[in-house]
Amino acid sequence: MRISKVKLNNYVCFYDTPEFELGPGINFVVGKNNAGKTALLDALSLRGTGEPHLSERTVPARASAYQGQRNTRFSLDLEFDREEVLRGARRHLEDMPQNYSFAIPISGSIRGEEVQSVNRFLADGFPVGCTYRGNKLSDLESKVGRLDAILGGSPDSEHPALSLSISGNLETEIRKQTRMRVSYMQRDWRSIAKSAPQYIFRFHAERQLADTGVQARNENLQSDSSNLPQVLRTLLGEDTYAWARYLLAVKRVIPEVEGIRLLQNEETTTIVIDSREPSVRRPDLAVRLKDCGTGVGQILAMLYVVITSTEPRVIIIDEPNSFLHPGAVRKLLQIFEEHDHHQYIIATHSPTAIMSVKKKRILLVTRQDEFSTVKSVNVDDNAELDSVLREVGTSRSDIFGMDSIIWVEGKTDETFYKMIMDSAGGGLPDGVKIIGLVNTGDLEDKKHARLAEKIYEKLSGGVGILPSALAFVFDGDKRPDHYAGKEESAGRTCYLKRQNYESYFLDFDGIADILSDLISGDQSKPPPQPITPDTVQTWMDENKSKDKFYRAGTKFCSDKWLEQIDGARFLTAMFKSLAHQSRIYKKVKDGEEITRRILEAKLDHFQEIVDLIQTVLPGDQAEQAVE
Repeated sequence: MRISKVKLNNYVCFYDTPEFELGPGINFVVGKNNAGKTALLDALSLRGTGEPHLSERTVPARASAYQGQRNTRFSLDLEFDREEVLRGARRHLEDMPQNYSFAIPISGSIRGEEVQSVNRFLADGFPVGCTYRGNKLSDLESKVGRLDAILGGSPDSEHPALSLSISGNLETEIRKQTRMRVSYMQRDWRSIAKSAPQYIFRFHAERQLADTGVQARNENLQSDSSNLPQVLRTLLGEDTYAWARYLLAVKRVIPEVEGIRLLQNEETTTIVIDSREPSVRRPDLAVRLKDCGTGVGQILAMLYVVITSTEPRVIIIDEPNSFLHPGAVRKLLQIFEEHDHHQYIIATHSPTAIMSVKKKRILLVTRQDEFSTVKSVNVDDNAELDSVLREVGTSRSDIFGMDSIIWVEGKTDETFYKMIMDSAGGGLPDGVKIIGLVNTGDLEDKKHARLAEKIYEKLSGGVGILPSALAFVFDGDKRPDHYAGKEESAGRTCYLKRQNYESYFLDFDGIADILSDLISGDQSKPPPQPITPDTVQTWMDENKSKDKFYRAGTKFCSDKWLEQIDGARFLTAMFKSLAHQSRIYKKVKDGEEITRRILEAKLDHFQEIVDLIQTVLPGDQAEQAVE
C-alpha cells in the first residue's frame, strides 16, 4: 500500500489546504520548526488527533464556539496492490467462508468498462480512497464511491458489477457480469480500507522500544513496534536466509552491532546486542536493547519492515538525524533506495540526507500566521531547491553533500563518468562526487591550464565543510607533453589514455548500428540515400587514417590509432558527411545515448575509465567502490 494523494481541511494548523501528492519511494518533508510537519505526519500515519484549526476564521470572537469542528478531517487516497486487496478482503469481510466473492463496480458502458476494470484490478495498484474524521477510522469511502451517488439510485438498488471469487489460496476467478447491491459493494471496500493502519509504521525520534515481550509466534510487526521481540524470534527460527539479510542490513547502518541474540525463557523473549565478533563473543558482555542508544531499537524495527515485507509498506520517520549520526543516515537511505517498493516519508532538517538521495520527492511545509501549506518541490529546479535550503537554514555552500571532488572536463563528462561508475564501476564511495569544470577553455592554453587547476583546488579546499579536491581527470589531449615545453602536470591530475571521451566509442563492436540509428532518426530532411550500419562502418574505415583527425605531427598508426585519434572531431565529421549537414553530432544528447546503449550491451567496455577513476580514490574508498 502507498499514500498517493492527501487533502487537509480544518485540521490542526491546516485549513482547506490544496491537495498534494506523495510519490513512491522516498519523500522528504521539510520546513521550519512549528511549520506543521508533525501534524502532517500524524495525519499520514492515520493517528491524527483531529484537533480543529484555530484562527479568526474558525473562531471569529472570543466567546465563539469552534466553528466547523465536525468538519475536521484529513483525507488520503491509498493505493493497494492486488495481493493486499485479496488478503484485506479475506481478513476483514464479516463471516468469511473458505471461498467468497466481492465486487468491482462498473459504471457507464458495461462492455468497455468491464475490460478496463478487470485489467486495472489485475495490474499492480488499485486505488482506494479513505476519508478519516477526527481520530477515528470512520466515513471510509472507496475510490469508486460513494457508489450510490456515482451509479445513481439508492444503496439498496442493484448495478452492474464484476464479481471476484477468491479461494483459500488467493486464486482469483472473475465471474461473468452480475448485478450487486451498492450497499454490499460499500461494505466490501470499506472493510479493505480499514486494513490501512496495519500497513503504516510511524517512527518517532524520542521513542524507546521495548526489548522484552511474551513468548508468541508473530511475523507481523505492530505499527508501534511493540512486538519486536516476538517477530525477531519468529524470523530467526523460521527463515535463516532472511535473518542473515536482516542482520547484514543492520550492520551496514550500525557497524558496531556484531550480532543480535534473543534470550528466551518459558514466558518471555529479550533482545540483546553483541558488539564483539562471533569468534571472540562473550555472552556475558552482551547489552540489552533497552540499554543501547535509541537509534539501535529504531533501526532494528525499521529494517525488519524494510527487509521482510514483500508487500509495499508506508514507513514514516520523524527526524532520523536526531537519533542517527549522518553516516548512518546515509547508509539507511541507501537501503531504502534498494527497497523502493516501500514508500518512505521522512521529516528532516538535514540537507545531507536530502541531497544524498537520487530519486526523491520533497514536500515543503510553510506557515504564515495561523495557516500552514504544503508545496511539492521540483527537485530539478535550482530556484525551488534554494527555497528548500533557506527553509532549513542552510545554503548550497553548506550542502555539497560530499567530502571530496573529482573534477572533470565540463558537465557532459560529469554525466558520462557518473553513468559509467554507477553501471560498471559499482558506484562512487560515500562522500565522493564527480563535478564538471565551469570553463573547460581554461585548459586549452598551456599558460592558463596550471593556473586553472590551482584555482579549482582552492575552490574545493576551503575552510568548513566544503569538500576537498581529490583529483582532476582530463582528456588525453590536455596532457602536458602535448604542449611545447612538456610542462609537468599537478600531482593529482591524471589523463585518459585516449585523446577524448568519444574515442572510447569507436572500438565498440556495435557502434555502427548505434550511429546509424542516431544519424537516421533525427534529421531536418531525409538523406539522399539510406544510412545503414554498413555505410557507417565503410565511412569509418575509409576516414580513420586521415591526418585531419590527428594532432599536428601525429600520423595514423594501426596499433595506436584509438589513443591518437580525436574521437569528437571524427564523429562530428561523420554526422556531417553522412547526413549531408542535416544532422550534427550533439555531445550532450548523442554522447549520453551512445554511452547508455554501450553500457547496456557490454558493461566492461569502459573499464579503462573505471580503473582510472578508482586509482585516484583513497584506499578504503577505492575498496568501497570496487565492492
